[in-house]
Amino acid sequence: NLAMLYQASGRANQVEGQLRTALLRDPDFYPALVTLAQWLEANGRGEEARRLVADNLKQHPEAALLQHTQGLMLIRQGNTPSALTHLREAARLEPGNGQYSFVLAVALHDGGQIDKACQQLEELLKRQPYNRNARLSLIQYYLENGQEPKAQVVMQSWKKLNRADPALK
Repeated sequence: NLAMLYQASGRANQVEGQLRTALLRDPDFYPALVTLAQWLEANGRGEEARRLVADNLKQHPEAALLQHTQGLMLIRQGNTPSALTHLREAARLEPGNGQYSFVLAVALHDGGQIDKACQQLEELLKRQPYNRNARLSLIQYYLENGQEPKAQVVMQSWKKLNRADPALK
């Protein structure tokens, strides 16, 4: 992506133009839209970034990437309840995307909903048993919640799946 090359090479003044050009060519190219929103946010134009995502989300509520991005933006604003709505929708729209489910679980945990976070991670591990981040987090959340026996079960199943993992040493 030319915009990312410009950013990496210190030509930040050309990043926005390249991303907007990409969106003119394909308005539904959500990775470019999300990258533009992130770039705007990082350059002190957070309100414009939020408006860009929100406007596109109104037109395309079925776009999991936009739902996920909106959720992350709301978390950064400190609006976790609204963020959870969007993160849940992203995970529902793309259940095969483990990152969406994982981020939802972390947001639930950070919002004090540890049991729901554990349930989310349990479901994710049924679909993706080798998801290391989900497994580590589930162990941690169980321990935080005083459920050491459940943490031990997850740890033992992890050992069976991946004996060589350095975290198990």
